[in-house]
Amino acid sequence: MKTALEYGIMGCETIMRTTDASDLKPLGHWHYHQGVFLSGMEHIYALCSKEQLAKYIKDYVDSRIRPDGTIDHYSRDMLDDMQPGILLFRLIDETGDEKYKIALDTIMDHLKNWSCNPDGGYWHRLSGHGQNEMWLDSLYMGCPVQAMYAKRYDKPELFDTVVGQAVLMREKMTDKNNRLLRHAWNYYGAAPWCDPETGLSSVAWGRAIGWYVTAVLDIYQNMPEDHPKRAVLATIEREIIDTLIRYRDRDTYMWHQVVNMPKMPDNWLESSCSCLFTYAMARGARLGILDEKYIERAKESFRGIITHSVDIWRDNLIVERVCVGTGVGEYSHYVNRPTASNDLHGIGVFLLMCGEMAKHGI
Repeated sequence: MKTALEYGIMGCETIMRTTDASDLKPLGHWHYHQGVFLSGMEHIYALCSKEQLAKYIKDYVDSRIRPDGTIDHYSRDMLDDMQPGILLFRLIDETGDEKYKIALDTIMDHLKNWSCNPDGGYWHRLSGHGQNEMWLDSLYMGCPVQAMYAKRYDKPELFDTVVGQAVLMREKMTDKNNRLLRHAWNYYGAAPWCDPETGLSSVAWGRAIGWYVTAVLDIYQNMPEDHPKRAVLATIEREIIDTLIRYRDRDTYMWHQVVNMPKMPDNWLESSCSCLFTYAMARGARLGILDEKYIERAKESFRGIITHSVDIWRDNLIVERVCVGTGVGEYSHYVNRPTASNDLHGIGVFLLMCGEMAKHGI
């Protein structure tokens, strides 16, 4: 078995060989698919300093941001399109090019005025489906970039904003029976997928929970150590990880697509959520939020993912069992979703996991 960093470098090089930075899908867009993958690549770059990785990230960003700072093919009504803003901080520092700060400020201005439900929760989208709906995915899409901005530019009010989103999701979207988070919540109970009384969707979808626990750690790490609300995030993270570990598959150490129904015959082990949970266990333990026993559990899951979901063919690393992009629905909606190999959701979070496991000497 290779080291975690070697797997991470191989994953980066595989995508770089097969796809130009400007051709990452969805083609021509500034979107979280690319942002997730490239943020994973940035984690690997921080550990190996291979300049071709940094150039690839910059090439993508430069293919979308004009010299005047305008972001091309960027949707102002989707939180999904806010997420790639996390790629701009290092470029601001390393290049001094004002266009990156202009683009970042554009994203921050949109988030500052984002529509919320009456409880203050971000709408997932500002038009079409997503109005008055909170999705767990949204915490990762819109809040780490704000936490990073708050730390960099001394905007402490943004910490209150993003912690408020995480806390509201925990309060409103937790299944009272199993303490897992449901995928989505409609304030008015009006969506076709929700319980009309609670407004909750019926399923605990793996990758959505993975986005949530990852975003909580991003927010936590950017906050000042003496911030009074930091402890709240630590408690939330511990509670969710302690719950998730009970649903881990005993043979593979991975998790199922629908986390809360692992014994259903048509449910299946899914790679991206397994990578995110492994990453969260290892990172949470490193930050002192989780018990050190989670380092060993993360190592088990890392090896399980490598064994069951990773293939190497002619120096190409392939992450399999990755659910494609998914909306909200009933159980059958999730288990019938297609899978893809090296889908950017999967390879991106695989890189995040590899970078974190490398910090633990794996």
